[in-house]
Amino acid sequence: MSAWGAQKRNIDDLVAGVASGKLACVVVLSGRAFDDAAAVTLAAAMRAPAARLTELRCSSHALTAVGAAALGRAVGASTIFETLDAGDATLGDEGVQALALCLRCPSLKTLNLEAKGMGDSGARALAAGLSHSLDKLDVSRNELGEAGVVALAGALKARNRPLLNLDVSGCANARRVQELCANVISLRCADLAPGAFDCAAFSPLHCKKLFRLDVSNCGLDAAAVCALARAASLVELRYAGNADAGDAGAAAVAISDAPLALIDASGTGLTATGALALMKCGAASVFANDNAFGEAGIADIAAGLPGAPELRTLGLSKTGMGDEGAIAMSTALTSAVDVETLEVGGNAIGDAGTKALRRAEASRAAAGRPLDIAMLDDRNDQREIPGD
Repeated sequence: MSAWGAQKRNIDDLVAGVASGKLACVVVLSGRAFDDAAAVTLAAAMRAPAARLTELRCSSHALTAVGAAALGRAVGASTIFETLDAGDATLGDEGVQALALCLRCPSLKTLNLEAKGMGDSGARALAAGLSHSLDKLDVSRNELGEAGVVALAGALKARNRPLLNLDVSGCANARRVQELCANVISLRCADLAPGAFDCAAFSPLHCKKLFRLDVSNCGLDAAAVCALARAASLVELRYAGNADAGDAGAAAVAISDAPLALIDASGTGLTATGALALMKCGAASVFANDNAFGEAGIADIAAGLPGAPELRTLGLSKTGMGDEGAIAMSTALTSAVDVETLEVGGNAIGDAGTKALRRAEASRAAAGRPLDIAMLDDRNDQREIPGD
């Protein structure tokens, strides 16, 4: 691997290393110019007989469609290239269309086009060239709208195998995003405008290969979460930040036929009732952070821990837990030995609560059932509490 920039290698050394086959991975770091001329020269080196470059990551660049086309053609002509990360500078639709030539490469597995300034025409170019070999595609934080999403959805459905990972998070203009679920194993579509993921049009029958879904911060209400819970293939569901989901959404998720192993319902307006329903549904990891349970709610959750034998990780950060709740939780964790990790950061836990939690850790360690309580926050006295 070469981190060009960190070692301040010039372009001649980089090109020589690629052409000779000495460099299999090149990371172009910020602080060094990587413009069209450099891209054209590097692309030529990638075509050398001895070249064996398989990965290129550009963390900063000043490319236009000219440089993007050169790299796209060079990658497209390769039979061993696997990973292309186009960096963090904007290419626009013309640049993305040029770079899409890389999809001709039969070995390309990962393409990262985050924040490229791509709109619908760029998305259509990707859809037209989308290969069956690609495993991961990141088009997050771009400008594609309904037409671009529909084009990508159509290309995904036409593939002879599902895409392993697709990220369209932060695409503010996106619409009909639910159509991307049809032939994808892991879909991250967080931070979208309300209605971008239309749960009323979501069909569980058309997404039987979808195992992981992240719809955090998408303006979903309880009815929308109920619709998602009907997807019987899901093993992970993250719907954090949808404040209107509430206990009704949690109840639907809890009785889902899906073999859910991870649920993130942070910041979804839960009460202890909703949290307990999720904890007892069989998932190994439940994150209920950023819900205002308060001391009484935490006490109820602690009392319910013995009824959640399959729970291994529980997130209760920023939930209004104080000393009373921490002490109740420490008592429960002494007997609920299947829980391995508890997150309680960002709570107003004082010395008494902190000591109780640390005693629970020590007790569990002595019993050979380790417990990790994550208490990171801004309180110095929670990081280092003197002994009793």
